Amino acid sequence: SLNLRPLSPLRIDNTWLGAALDTGRAQAVASNIVRTHWGWQFTREWSLRVIAQYDSTRTDRALTTIRPRRNLNADVLLTRLLNPWTALYVGYNGNAQNVELLESGGVRSLRRTNTLSPDAWQVFVKWSHLLRW
Repeated sequence: SLNLRPLSPLRIDNTWLGAALDTGRAQAVASNIVRTHWGWQFTREWSLRVIAQYDSTRTDRALTTIRPRRNLNADVLLTRLLNPWTALYVGYNGNAQNVELLESGGVRSLRRTNTLSPDAWQVFVKWSHLLRW
């Protein structure tokens, strides 16, 4: 991991996780995950958080039945904290994978490709407020 603080309101945390299964002659499976988390506190009330993660699995088809895969995910969250009991959140989440949906004769199947294709996304707004009575 590598943590940076280039400016006092900005914090950048980077992480890399890697794992491999080696048979002694060849590498059967190798998995890597790279993640970056950026947090920026503009003012006491406003903040922005961005998280991006890329993970990939490489395989030797002669040594394993695990399929190679790649995935990219991004999260963005803007927060307006009015007081400790009231906040407004606006966010986005998006995901892309190296899969393609095939349909033939009414039968659906997935196929791995070489390119990343968007497969899910969402935008949301959330208002949080404490009610006392």
